[in-house]
Amino acid sequence: MQGEWWRLWTAHFTHFKYSQLVINSAVMAVMGIIAGRFAKTWQIALVFLIAMPIMTGLLLATSPQLLFYRGATGIAAMMWMLATWFLIGESKRFSLGFWLGSFLLLLFAAKAGVACFNGLHQLHLTKTGDNPQYRGPYANKPNRTNLYRQNCVYV
Repeated sequence: MQGEWWRLWTAHFTHFKYSQLVINSAVMAVMGIIAGRFAKTWQIALVFLIAMPIMTGLLLATSPQLLFYRGATGIAAMMWMLATWFLIGESKRFSLGFWLGSFLLLLFAAKAGVACFNGLHQLHLTKTGDNPQYRGPYANKPNRTNLYRQNCVYV
């Protein structure tokens, strides 16, 4: 961070791709509308102001090898969970809000499961040296993967 403390917040506002920006913005807008029915705007803003540097700090603490971080996926997930919490907790049992909250919770669990599976798959590729984006001890060995690396353009 090198003294640039504001990056604890601003890292969530930059994105690598427009599609990531659109998806994160749509999720936050829809979940913000839902959460806005149950909480005041200043309460949601306070949650964001507190949670954003905590998320970035935890990311830096748990992944010191990370060179770049951009995107609001963590903030969108937090907003998703906030809306789900309100829908399940504040709605009457077996009402439409309760079922919608339950569906959002299951959908989030499925998305997290797929992301976890993909992460484990990438970890396996990294350990075997087949990941074209990996720059570890396998990077200098002449093989088919290194030829692929030399001909790739990384975005």
